[in-house]
Amino acid sequence: MATDRHELQMSEDFDSLVRRIQNTSHVLQQDARLVINRNVTTRAWLTGFYIVEYEQHGRDRAKYGDKLLKRLAEQLDDKSFSLASLKNYRQFYLYYPEIARPIADYLQHKTQKSQSLISLFQQIGNQRLIKSQSLISLSDGLQSDIVSEDGFAIKAANGNVMAAPDMVFNRLSFTHIAQLIHLNDPQKRAFYAIEAMRGPWSVRELQRQIDSNYYER
Repeated sequence: MATDRHELQMSEDFDSLVRRIQNTSHVLQQDARLVINRNVTTRAWLTGFYIVEYEQHGRDRAKYGDKLLKRLAEQLDDKSFSLASLKNYRQFYLYYPEIARPIADYLQHKTQKSQSLISLFQQIGNQRLIKSQSLISLSDGLQSDIVSEDGFAIKAANGNVMAAPDMVFNRLSFTHIAQLIHLNDPQKRAFYAIEAMRGPWSVRELQRQIDSNYYER
């Protein structure tokens, strides 16, 4: 019964998905002058979050199927929500679901300074954001072991090293992240993220290092 109630609460139709993305974009763009990098990253991640949640629980998701992102891009009609951008946002969420907690903390902090963000934060739901199904298993598999003095790297229970989620959110722009999400190997992706933060590397330098196969060397 509790599960059915949860799925009913999570479900939404396509029009609701469009409104959710548009509202988030509008609110965060209004405040972009102050903290543009984190706002852009938050908007991108939340858009990916909304899409994946809709794909899993949307009431009319079968109506759109594989053409969901194309239809969504047409409906949103904004260059920042092009088909390619929506694919990147979705991939960003899938590769970095652990960023949910720093994003939730960031939004909660911002609501203390911006009334326009209160309704957005309530709409998303702090618990919904942090306790999405993909995050429960991930959080259980993480250790708090810091494997670098600068705090950029942490160790997972399986022994793999990953970039610290709060550091990725606070130290890398979404333009950096857009380069990283095209790397399918999670260890390679973590390596470049950690090195980009340590550099610190510009986006151009990050791309140059990826193109030169720095990880393989």
